[in-house]
Amino acid sequence: MNNNEQKPKKDFPPHMATLLSLVYPGAGQALQRRWFAATFYLITFTISLIWFVYSIVKPLYGILKTALDWGAGDFNEPMTAFPIMSIILPLLVSTFLLIVNMIDVMLANQRRQMRR
Repeated sequence: MNNNEQKPKKDFPPHMATLLSLVYPGAGQALQRRWFAATFYLITFTISLIWFVYSIVKPLYGILKTALDWGAGDFNEPMTAFPIMSIILPLLVSTFLLIVNMIDVMLANQRRQMRR
């Protein structure tokens, strides 16, 4: 194959990028070969997901520790309520990133189809 000849680009169905973005934000942009957007969504969604999981695990650990201490006869700390409001913010941020990601992929698919 000569250097002047280019390999044909593998085409993918437009809905494939949308489905991949629904599975994990940034995957659809990677399929579309939009590397900056893919990296941005992968990193920001991963951080927000870690934040969300941490906001659930930390209070559960505190409640479990208090319950085990209480069961062992150490009544120094009162049982605290589960902080629902501290979980809602990371959940909203993750949901917002997922929705913006999906809109971005669909708009890129529309631009791609209009160029054809």
